[in-house]
Amino acid sequence: MRLGMPSNRRPDRFTHALTGLSLLLAAACGGELPAEEAGDLSTHASHLDSCSPDVTPPSVMCQPEAGVTECVAYGYIIQQSDLFTFSDNCGTTFSDYPIASIGGVGSISTSVSYWDAAGNGAGCSSRWSVVDSLPPKLTLNGQAQVVLAHGASYVDPGASSSDSCDGFVDGRMQRSGEYSPYVPGIYPITYSVSDSVGHVTQRTRLVTVLPQTDCTAQLAAPVLALQGRSEETVECGRDTWSDPGALAADACGAVTVYSYNSGEDEYGPGPNSKAEGRYTVQYLAWNGQGTTSAARTVVVKDSTPPTLRLKGPMRMTHTCGSAWVDPGVTATDSCYGDVSYSVQLTGFVNGWAEGTYTVTYQARDPGGHLSNIQKRTVDVVDCPW
Repeated sequence: MRLGMPSNRRPDRFTHALTGLSLLLAAACGGELPAEEAGDLSTHASHLDSCSPDVTPPSVMCQPEAGVTECVAYGYIIQQSDLFTFSDNCGTTFSDYPIASIGGVGSISTSVSYWDAAGNGAGCSSRWSVVDSLPPKLTLNGQAQVVLAHGASYVDPGASSSDSCDGFVDGRMQRSGEYSPYVPGIYPITYSVSDSVGHVTQRTRLVTVLPQTDCTAQLAAPVLALQGRSEETVECGRDTWSDPGALAADACGAVTVYSYNSGEDEYGPGPNSKAEGRYTVQYLAWNGQGTTSAARTVVVKDSTPPTLRLKGPMRMTHTCGSAWVDPGVTATDSCYGDVSYSVQLTGFVNGWAEGTYTVTYQARDPGGHLSNIQKRTVDVVDCPW
C-alpha cells in the first residue's frame, strides 16, 4: 500500500535545477550569464550535485519497542506516526505502512518504508507485545432459572460464548450436571469455557423439578449456586467488574438472592477494577426453613506493563553552546495511571560538543512491570570553536 506524501521540497526546486543547468551550458558554450542570475549559480550547482543523480536513500528511524496492545480476534495494527521519523536530502514522495495482523498473543512488528523521487528506499520497524488480559464471554441461552412440573419435558437451550482474542470458542465449552424430570430436586447445570491463555468463565442454570405433591412438605433451606466461579480475576484497568450474581431455589422454586458489596447493591462499593486487591462479595438466600450463604473472592491484579511515549520529536537538532533541554516522556499504566515519575533515563547529551547522542527511557509501574523502551537521537551542531 503506497500513500502519496507531501514532499518537503520547495515547489520551484526542479525549475531552479533546470534553470541552473541551462546557465551552466550557456557558460560552457561562451554565452553570457544574466546579471540577476550570476549570484545563484553555486546554489543551483549544489542542488545538482546532491540530487542529480540522487543515490542517497531516505533516513528512516523507528522506536525499537512500541508497547503493549490488547489481542483482538482478526485485528490488525499499523505503524503509529509517533514511533518513527524520516528525512531525505531531496524530498520524500512515497510512504508505505504495511498492516500487521495481530492473530494471537506474542510479539509482532509494524513497519514503515519511504522512497524518494529517484526510487531510493529505506524502512524500519517497531515491535509490539500483544497480550490477552480479558476472559471469554459466556451467555446462557434461555432462562437461567427453570422450574419444571414433575415429569415435564425440557430441552436445555445451551449457551454461547466468544473471546476478544480467540473469537468463537464454543468448541471449547463444557457442560456439567444432569437432572431427572421424575426426581424432585434442585439441579445446577454449569457451563464453562476457557480461552487459549487459560482464562475461564462459568455460568450456571438452576433447574428445579417440583414434587408431585405439595412442595411445602419438602421445604428445607434454599440451595444457592454462584453464577461464575468462587474466585474471579479482573485485570486492573483493562477489565471491568460486573457481578454475575447467584441463583437460589427450594423445593417450591426460585428464591430471591441478596448480594452484599457486589457493586450493584447498597451494601458496599464492590470490587474496584482500577485498584489491585482482594475483594469479597457475599450472597444470601432464605425461606421459612433457614438461610443459605455463599461468598465470592474477586482478585484485581495488574499483569501488564506501562506504555511509554516520547514528548517532542524522536530526532532533534541542538545548536552547540548551551545545555540541551529534554522534552521528556509520558508513561501511562492501565492500572496506576500516570507513572511518568518512575522514568529512568540513560545516556547524556553534551550541548557543547558536536556529535550525535542517544538517550534511552524506560519506566516501571508499582507492580514492578517494565515499560517499552523509547529512544531519542540528538544531533549537536555548529559549535563556534
